[in-house]
Amino acid sequence: MTFDFDGRIEELQETYRAQRESLSDLHRTMNELTATAESPKREVEVTVGATDDKTSITIRGNAHQSMPAQEFAALLVATLNEARQAFQAELLQSMPPSPFPGVSTADVVRGDFDWSELLPTDPISPENWDGDRTTRTDLDERRRRSR
Repeated sequence: MTFDFDGRIEELQETYRAQRESLSDLHRTMNELTATAESPKREVEVTVGATDDKTSITIRGNAHQSMPAQEFAALLVATLNEARQAFQAELLQSMPPSPFPGVSTADVVRGDFDWSELLPTDPISPENWDGDRTTRTDLDERRRRSR
């Protein structure tokens, strides 16, 4: 039995191109997103985005002048955190589902996912290639069984 390496390489290149385009679209979307939060009494409004140029703080009225500095600082931080959480929620809604088995998009956005888990300990070689999409866990399990 022969394996069509040229066909497989072309298939992988097409998959790569499609994924690259999808990531470019996602990057554009992420850079356009913003979220705004307002303090409970509307003294402060904070807008955040994926880049620093989309961050703003608006202080309304003079209420902040009669607040103790620590109280005003806490109000700013709380409003900023609320805006960040809103941004993260919008980001999650705009993202496609995670293409990685067992990994949620939320894990990726929050930074709770270790990207090195996607890569096999050793690159796939002709000796362990079975034609399927093989995960690092699959390869490690095969190694354990073969010992």
